[in-house]
Amino acid sequence: MDDLCAYAHRPWAFVARYIRRRAVPHAAIIVAVLGAVACSVSTQYGLKGVVDALGKGPQSGEIWTALTILVVFIAADNMLWRVASLIASFTFVSVTGDIRRDLFKHLTGHSPSYFADRQPGTLASRITATSNAIFTAENMFVWNVMPPCAAAFGAILYVGAVSIPMALGLLVICGGVVVLMFRIAAAGKPLHHDFAEKAASVDGEMVDLVSNMPLVRAFSAFKR
Repeated sequence: MDDLCAYAHRPWAFVARYIRRRAVPHAAIIVAVLGAVACSVSTQYGLKGVVDALGKGPQSGEIWTALTILVVFIAADNMLWRVASLIASFTFVSVTGDIRRDLFKHLTGHSPSYFADRQPGTLASRITATSNAIFTAENMFVWNVMPPCAAAFGAILYVGAVSIPMALGLLVICGGVVVLMFRIAAAGKPLHHDFAEKAASVDGEMVDLVSNMPLVRAFSAFKR
């Protein structure tokens, strides 16, 4: 295990460190989600094919072909979402376990004076908050960020097949929305940092307060 101090001011590198450890399942999740989004967007194309085939009359042999394509898109869409969920349910939890183990090992390498100046409950709370934050970030990216971005890009490609100017207009609008969202998120960064700092401090004080209660100390001594 390399020194975690090297990642003190490099959060992206810290997260990438654990993604690289489980690169294959993460790649499988991304491929499955992108495939599901592609099938979902293509479902509209399949529906268009069914409508066009119906317009040629009920006796047209293209109806069943178009209907089969539509059903395949719908089935693949649902199946790929379930495959991604199955892999993610193991992978994301394993990543949080890796982070907890590495951070606790990192703490055990410090001198006793380090813990004299810091509450053990606060340190444990920060480790838990870090692993939970990365778990939440991975879930939000895979289920809430990547699918709509991929769907918007796919929709622009389909529109570009019909009208290039309209596709460029949609691309400019999407780019403007993304820039605005990033600016809003950056404005709230100090608030998030302050909340995380105070939440860890409060959790640590509560843990230390409970652990120092006479009844808890007596019970701990009895167990030993």
